[in-house]
Amino acid sequence: AGIDAHPSFSSEQSSLVNDITSGADTLELKNADLFSDTGGVIQIGDEQIYYSGKTTNIDGKTTVLTGLIRGYNNTVAVDHMETDNVMANDLKYAEVFNEIRVPAAHMDFHKEMTVNGVVIGSIPPGGKVPSQYKNLLTFVQALQAKSDVTHVNARIADNGDLILENTPGHEGETISLGPNDDGGKPANALNLNLTESTSQFYGMVRMSRRLGDPQKSDIRLSFGEYGPADRRQTGSPYDLSLLGFRTAAYVEGKVPDDLMVFVTGQGKADIAASFEGKPVDPKDKLRAQNLQIRFIEPDRYVIVDGATGTELVNRHYDNTVLDPVVEYQGLSIKFTRAPDVGDVFAVDGNHDGLGNNENMLVMADLSQKKVIGNKTLAEG
Repeated sequence: AGIDAHPSFSSEQSSLVNDITSGADTLELKNADLFSDTGGVIQIGDEQIYYSGKTTNIDGKTTVLTGLIRGYNNTVAVDHMETDNVMANDLKYAEVFNEIRVPAAHMDFHKEMTVNGVVIGSIPPGGKVPSQYKNLLTFVQALQAKSDVTHVNARIADNGDLILENTPGHEGETISLGPNDDGGKPANALNLNLTESTSQFYGMVRMSRRLGDPQKSDIRLSFGEYGPADRRQTGSPYDLSLLGFRTAAYVEGKVPDDLMVFVTGQGKADIAASFEGKPVDPKDKLRAQNLQIRFIEPDRYVIVDGATGTELVNRHYDNTVLDPVVEYQGLSIKFTRAPDVGDVFAVDGNHDGLGNNENMLVMADLSQKKVIGNKTLAEG
């Protein structure tokens, strides 16, 4: 259901007026200059609503009708004989519109087209295709040429879709498309299945809300329940994916620290993880890093990427144990004495070779190998 009559509400009006129950209700408009400051009767569709006056909104503009009461008695009617129409587009946070979007790949320009009873494209006698268009661009031009009569404009979206919408001053009005199906198959250039009951595309009401601080506001979607009472179902991330949301946790680039996934709540759940990459040598990976261990408190340290200054970890340092150890991605670092607050220790790949004991370890291992006459250095 949508709205069909401009400028008043039709089927959508009930959702607005049903909430008006007492004189404490208000209604904010985009512009209330034409409405009496001392109250009156407004009309929303077929509903007549009494209001007592006007007040200012949070921006200091006098756009809020106050004291709304659904229905009014004879005394009120006598005091306020004039009835003003409130249109959907008058509401501060509402607008009416009608938009039909069709993928270009779905269309068939060999077929005829009518909009609101006006012929957009027709096949001439003896012809096989309409003479008014042959592709998307000429089809849009044919629609635009008749927009003054149909009150429907056409344009091409950024993704290439065709968009039909009301022209200014006719927002929310019904758009009628044709011709209807022929033998159950689409007979219109949009290639839509149209019948007497489905060829009418009704307008809609778009409601919005004011954000206190747009920079700090967010949009939250939750998994609700739906379905019959005896077969209630709960939404899932799959439902969000149908809306175009990415319903997984994505980490792009290098991950400097370990990642853990926690699942809370009751029930059964399936969790999966995947990654792309190639095996690396942990030793070479550590050599490529330039880390700094900074003690910011007697019992707390941070590890910082020396190249970027990025804080990688912030951890507790237990200096009450006998041999406290700082561990990070395979590194185990011990100190001969307790570090002081402000101490900074650099850990790098030791590319200059100073302090590197790997060669000594190789030489020690060489003493056990049989290299001379099948004997070790000690045996020879």
